[in-house]
Amino acid sequence: MKLRRKALLAALVLLVAGSLIYAQAKVTIAIQCNTFGAQVYINDNYAGTTSPNFTLQVFPGRYSIRVVKGGFAEFRTDVNASQSPLVVIANLRELSPQIPPPSSPSIPPTTQLIPPPNLAPAAPNGRLIIDAGISGAFVFIDGAYVGNTPYQGLLRRGTYAVRVSAPGYSDYTERVFVDNYTRLDVALSPPPVGYQIRIPFIAAEHPNQGNNFDRLDVGDLKLYIDGKRVDRLNGEIFPGSHTITLLYKQLRLENDFVIQAGRPATIELSLGVRVY
Repeated sequence: MKLRRKALLAALVLLVAGSLIYAQAKVTIAIQCNTFGAQVYINDNYAGTTSPNFTLQVFPGRYSIRVVKGGFAEFRTDVNASQSPLVVIANLRELSPQIPPPSSPSIPPTTQLIPPPNLAPAAPNGRLIIDAGISGAFVFIDGAYVGNTPYQGLLRRGTYAVRVSAPGYSDYTERVFVDNYTRLDVALSPPPVGYQIRIPFIAAEHPNQGNNFDRLDVGDLKLYIDGKRVDRLNGEIFPGSHTITLLYKQLRLENDFVIQAGRPATIELSLGVRVY
């Protein structure tokens, strides 16, 4: 009889202990990564690879998380898994990227721990492709450096601020709505350069103005660049081919000229156009 009581008591203890173990709800950890095939380690134990995201369930407690991939800086953080789901954003940064142009801000790691929302986070459901016509231009999304052109990335459906920059070119900025498949073809332009126009025969008729007078306030003189009226003899213009037209009394002078990138120009009009 005593043996039977002891057996029943032991079974009851095991049943209560098992109930307590299973009563402890697990916490879902969702790791959002910006690249495929990164290895995930929980407390230095291999847990799987990203595709590009990764989820697992653990018992409440503190955990050390590492996300590693060859050619990228290692992501590491510690979390306190107390409620589900817990979202960790692990944006891996490529090692030894090209140095951005001076106008670009430094590229800090963009990893952060987001407080868990009420609902499980949605997986990325949009693909963004960016082509700038040149290879190696820097791509920034919402201010964070994400890679170089040609660029492909998986993002959640929504609107993003995109900036593309490259040495020797003006920055391209645009707000882009990313859906299932979004392609952005960027045309980078060299920055404008300064120019000055000289008209020797006009200056000779108006010696009080000098040879490099600024404002076009001489009688019937009208000046156009690419069909647009200008009222100054200096300013800024984008590199490339342009047309200049001068109207003065009965004289009409029209000619094409070329502005080179990164070099201020002097445009001299006589019976032709000379740029130097």
